[in-house]
Amino acid sequence: MSFTGPLEDRVAIYELQHEYGDAATRKDMDGWLACWADEGVWEVMHGTFIGRAAIADEWTNIMENMSGALKGPNLKLFTSFPGALNIDGERAHGYVYTNELLADDDGHVTRLSGRYDDSYICRHGRWLFKIRRYSILHVESHRER
Repeated sequence: MSFTGPLEDRVAIYELQHEYGDAATRKDMDGWLACWADEGVWEVMHGTFIGRAAIADEWTNIMENMSGALKGPNLKLFTSFPGALNIDGERAHGYVYTNELLADDDGHVTRLSGRYDDSYICRHGRWLFKIRRYSILHVESHRER
């Protein structure tokens, strides 16, 4: 894959990807959820979630489990960068590589590297995630000194 399509649309999709990461890092569910189409599909290791309501419920479950009693890992940073993006009218496909940094109160740090294979749709001039399929590429854990 490569990068094809109007530059204006590519920039809008890059901004969507960064809005997603920023909202996840700030634990802003409303901002994160605004990145999804109403009928969006989020496929992660433990299931497939269809529609904003199901996606919101799973996001809440993940965030609560991450920071449960402040003993579990807590998302500190989510970043991504595009690997490919192809735009065809009001639809697009591509993939991004992700890096996530998690840490708990005991100094245990986990770094996840992954990939989202994405389908996008443009609604009312705004690009949204229609499908996000996540796969883990690498996990690294250690205890900070």
